[in-house]
Amino acid sequence: MARWALVVEETVGTGQDRTWGSKVLAEVEGTREEAVEELKRLVPSYTPHHPFHSRRGRCSATGTPTC
Repeated sequence: MARWALVVEETVGTGQDRTWGSKVLAEVEGTREEAVEELKRLVPSYTPHHPFHSRRGRCSATGTPTC
């Protein structure tokens, strides 16, 4: 069975010191569809470190603006 990492990427820092960071939200063993369902469950409750642009979130597994 496949193992999936559900990862969030966001900017860390401000101004010239801003960089991209990533964090594993969860790991899922199962099908891609099961991993996407878990991602859809986690995304609404996730709060970004810098929530200024939280409306710009995307689920890259589905390619849609929101899960």
